[in-house]
Amino acid sequence: MCQSNSKGIFFRDAFAIYIVAALQDPDQWGSVEEWHSRVREAVDGRISIPVYLLLNKVDLVSPSDRQRCLQRGRDLAARLGLTGVYLTSAKTGEGLRHAVTQGVTRVLELVDCPTEEGEQSESSEATEVVTEGKARRCNC
Repeated sequence: MCQSNSKGIFFRDAFAIYIVAALQDPDQWGSVEEWHSRVREAVDGRISIPVYLLLNKVDLVSPSDRQRCLQRGRDLAARLGLTGVYLTSAKTGEGLRHAVTQGVTRVLELVDCPTEEGEQSESSEATEVVTEGKARRCNC
C-alpha cells in the first residue's frame, strides 16, 4: 500500500486506473476495497475516471475456478461501481491486451476524441487508434 504522505500521488492526473489482485489470493481480494477507497479519495471530483479490476495469475487457476472467480469479481465490481473486470496473466499475457485496449478506448471516449475521419481538434499531433476493426483518428 502507498504511504500516507504520498496519498494520491499514484493517481494524480490519471485517465484510467487498474486495481490488480491475485486471483487465487483471498488476502489480496480484501485489499481491493481499500485501494478503491483510496482511488476515490484521490480523484475526488473526477468521478468519470474508469477504474478496472484485474484479477491476475489466471494461468494458475483451473477453468472451472476461473468462472467462479470471475463471477465473484463481477459482484465486487458491481458493488464498488468499477468499470470492468478482467482475468489476466502477467506471465502469459492472457487478457492483458483486451483489458488495456478497453481502458484506452474508454479514456478516448471520456476525453471526447473525434471518431469521424477528418475531424480535428486544436492539437496538431494525431494518433490513430484501432478499436473493433475501425480506425479512429484522435488528436488528444
